[in-house]
Amino acid sequence: KLLPSGTAQHYVALSTGIRLHYLELKPSIYGVKDNGITVVFVHGFPELSFSWKDQMKAVAQSGYTAIAPDMRGYGFTDCPAEVDLYSTKYLGDDLDALLDSLGVSKAVFVGHDWGGFVVGSSCLDDG
Repeated sequence: KLLPSGTAQHYVALSTGIRLHYLELKPSIYGVKDNGITVVFVHGFPELSFSWKDQMKAVAQSGYTAIAPDMRGYGFTDCPAEVDLYSTKYLGDDLDALLDSLGVSKAVFVGHDWGGFVVGSSCLDDG
């Protein structure tokens, strides 16, 4: 098996115009009470949501909902042709739109490589 048992794969049409693919692993799969906190794992280059499979399992087993999107241009998520649409602003907007679509008002973000830069930049953004 490539993904931990119980990992759900979803597609969502974001308000940014992007169709985004993401993985989700809930604590209930492991018989653990959900503490209401969502952890979003943001991959770097050249990775995918799948890169976080082991961390997602550990987080879900600890009572957190784990989410890992395929970022814009990667995996099963849309790939706009315009290079300008890959700035940290647009990538951060996709993360915000994902949380909005899931009804999540607060989340913990974990980023690796380019994903870490996107997460850090998004935290500093006013909008």
